[in-house]
Amino acid sequence: MRRGSTPTHTFTLPFNTEVIEKLRITYKQQGDTVLTKTEKDVELSEKTIVCELTQEDTLSFLEKVIVEIQLKILTKDGKVYPSDIYRVSPGRVLDEEVL
Repeated sequence: MRRGSTPTHTFTLPFNTEVIEKLRITYKQQGDTVLTKTEKDVELSEKTIVCELTQEDTLSFLEKVIVEIQLKILTKDGKVYPSDIYRVSPGRVLDEEVL
């Protein structure tokens, strides 16, 4: 992922998204939450959650400092499922202006 880009993060689930009550995708750097996305910010289809980040979102990350990403889901029957934690290093860009 590069700063100032518009990446799409896709999560594939072992169950249908129809059972989701709430969800949160947390993006942390150096132990601090930088960005949070919820069910209002994503697209759900069958077993897939698609989250598109904006240029502003990715510019909020420090360059070359690991971003930890985790999806956490609450199902309608009250069960909570956190994903593995994914780690990415935001790449540097020369032009940080939003297009």
